[in-house]
Amino acid sequence: MLAEHVELDDLADRTNVLVSRMVATQAAFGIPALQVLQIGARTFLSIPQTASRRRARLDPEIVRANNIVMRHELDQQMARGGQLLAMAASGSQDLSLAEGLMKKARNAWLKRRGEEPPEESTLHLQPLYDGTIKLMSGCDYVLPVAISMDPANPCCVLGELTRLHVPDDCHRVMDWIAQAHQDATGVPTVYHWHEDDLLTQVRALAEALRR
Repeated sequence: MLAEHVELDDLADRTNVLVSRMVATQAAFGIPALQVLQIGARTFLSIPQTASRRRARLDPEIVRANNIVMRHELDQQMARGGQLLAMAASGSQDLSLAEGLMKKARNAWLKRRGEEPPEESTLHLQPLYDGTIKLMSGCDYVLPVAISMDPANPCCVLGELTRLHVPDDCHRVMDWIAQAHQDATGVPTVYHWHEDDLLTQVRALAEALRR
């Protein structure tokens, strides 16, 4: 509408993607997803404080050193101005529950949301940790996007550019993403602001299904 455009090379130079090393082996189009991202964006590899990192039992000092170096390089890039930074929160799929765990999970859901839990599968988004909140808060604006790559329930919903004023605004952005994902896919989705009993139970289930 403004008769303005940006060349692909310039856009790529301004596009940055924060990727967790814990998912760097995931594939897309038959090749490592990280290589796909590196074609059109500058990538920064972090090691977040997530359950998958704890399961890997990585040395805390190695984790800290990696994130310090990554954050320094990212801060230098963002200081240039006119930059885009993409990042994603992790999620775990609640597929099925043993009878005892199902009862506990349903009671926790009822207490948390004030409604009867669904019978179908649910998606649980883990809480943002301090490092991610600091990165989000350091950006002038945030554009929330709810995406589902599930062939049965695909979606891509864009929110509004949002200015963050306090750390809790980051959690509210995640609440919006969860609700938008639920509305678009029909899959009950909940974002956990903090570690809670229900999330612990879902993680335990996911771990049991991996064995």
